[in-house]
Amino acid sequence: MSVPDTRKRPTVDLNTAVQMLERLLGAQIEEHQRLRTCIDRKREAIRAADIDAITSVCGDENAIIQRIGELEKRRLELVARMTQAVAPKAAAPMTMSQLGASLGEAPGARLTAYADQLKALINDVKRQSSIVRAAAETLSNDMNGIVQTVHSALTRARVYSRRGQINLGVQLESSLDLKS
Repeated sequence: MSVPDTRKRPTVDLNTAVQMLERLLGAQIEEHQRLRTCIDRKREAIRAADIDAITSVCGDENAIIQRIGELEKRRLELVARMTQAVAPKAAAPMTMSQLGASLGEAPGARLTAYADQLKALINDVKRQSSIVRAAAETLSNDMNGIVQTVHSALTRARVYSRRGQINLGVQLESSLDLKS
């Protein structure tokens, strides 16, 4: 992933940049918490085999992931600009840990705490997402098995013709005289 070239932009006031970065990290934390909630909702929808709910949750997840992506782009750009202000000769943007260490005790500790919280949430989302993915695959395999079983039963019963239409078979026409 490439980071935008920030050398053309003026350097930023570090106090303002730290506040902006804290807000961005806070917003990313909130979005990851929302994503975690969606994953829990999806797990329940899968447990209930509610396809409509699964589809709805997937739409919600997609919107959240888009917002996270936009926040991450802004964070990367800001970190690159802050790196230029702190270490003008740096070949690459600093990591959050490096940036936190270079900013001093109070702002650095706050940034590091935000970054650690975000990292923990990201790891939790990845872990929970893999569990839900496995459950979704199991549900999909079960549904495919049911479809194959029904198809097999219908084929053996000769309910459908080779052309895929319902086979009406021989119709027996008869009548019964109930008066006699």
